[in-house]
Amino acid sequence: MPNDPADLPVSVPPQLFSLKTPMVATGMVDNFVSETDTMKVSVKIYAEGGENFLHTHQLEDHFFLILDGEATFHDPSGQTTTLHKNQGIMLPANCYYMFTATGGTPLVLLRVAATKVQPWVKDSRKWWPGVTDVRAPARNKENQIPGKFFAPE
Repeated sequence: MPNDPADLPVSVPPQLFSLKTPMVATGMVDNFVSETDTMKVSVKIYAEGGENFLHTHQLEDHFFLILDGEATFHDPSGQTTTLHKNQGIMLPANCYYMFTATGGTPLVLLRVAATKVQPWVKDSRKWWPGVTDVRAPARNKENQIPGKFFAPE
């Protein structure tokens, strides 16, 4: 029988998600909106600052797409690239970088990462020689602006 359910392929359901993310008055928020065993999607909002330390992710390729604001990316040689709304940057594994919100308004990024190993390695960061990990806590609810969101619906 050609339409026997036993002969049909298994279909995994899609994941629907929203970019709705709380805005922050200071610091940043990292809102994971969807993930699988091999890929993670998040919306990151920086009221100021950024990832102000040269680092790489050894086991993942990822990209940032600027949804709002402006970011200036730096590489180890001192080269800078400034990106605006609807521009992006692909960062392959072992590409050292850092970035700062430079537009005078909150920076909103879509970050998509794909891992090279299974299971996902929680943090495959490697710091540039001489750099110290100075990250602030990512999800600081005290910094959220009550009732204000990026992509509210």
